[in-house]
Amino acid sequence: FFLMSKRRRRKDGPLMVARTPKALVAVGVALLIGFHILYNVRTSLQLGSAFHTSLDVTQPSVVPFELPSEKANHGTTNTTTIRGNRRPTTLVILTGDLRCGEKAWNSLHKHVLQVNHADLALLIGSTRPQYQKASVFSWAQYHWPVPDYDDWADAVDLIFQGNQSWRVPFYQMATPQSTILGGIHQYRSNKNGTNHNGTSFEGSVAVQMMIRYFASQKIQELNLTRRYQKFVITRADHYY
Repeated sequence: FFLMSKRRRRKDGPLMVARTPKALVAVGVALLIGFHILYNVRTSLQLGSAFHTSLDVTQPSVVPFELPSEKANHGTTNTTTIRGNRRPTTLVILTGDLRCGEKAWNSLHKHVLQVNHADLALLIGSTRPQYQKASVFSWAQYHWPVPDYDDWADAVDLIFQGNQSWRVPFYQMATPQSTILGGIHQYRSNKNGTNHNGTSFEGSVAVQMMIRYFASQKIQELNLTRRYQKFVITRADHYY
């Protein structure tokens, strides 16, 4: 207010407001902007210094550990990979079917495994003949074969310890377009929904979810959360 105007009284009239010249106003505004910029720069430098100080740039110490042994019917485990002085803290889990070939898998090795110093687990179904000697088998620390289910409802039964009672309400509520049951055979019966009609629900959502369920079971079974800090779930047909 004092920058923009000053008050004065006319001898013969009421109190009047006289405007300050525009040049002075411009100088005042410029000074305010300048002080504002300087304050922001100073604050940013302080924050940057505090952030840099708080960063822990030292490498984590290597803690010895033993890999839990796997049961004979639960796949294979390769020798632990040690890169430099660090043990991998990331496990990449490759799921589904092997496909798309070495070009895709080499991109996984170069741009995912090497960059992140990651171990590899294969959670895959039966392998096509042309992929029996795929490079991913030599890179993998774990190989967990997935059964080839004709009806993935049999896989969902495992969540309920073999109890199939979950099927009736699901089948009765589902429509042929219920993609959440993709991979499960359709059952149609007016009474209990247990008659098989030879077709499957669209998509593969049930398959995808069960593969993730199998992955979670392996992580718990082998106590891998004590070994790895990150788990990456991906598939074999991606190019990185």
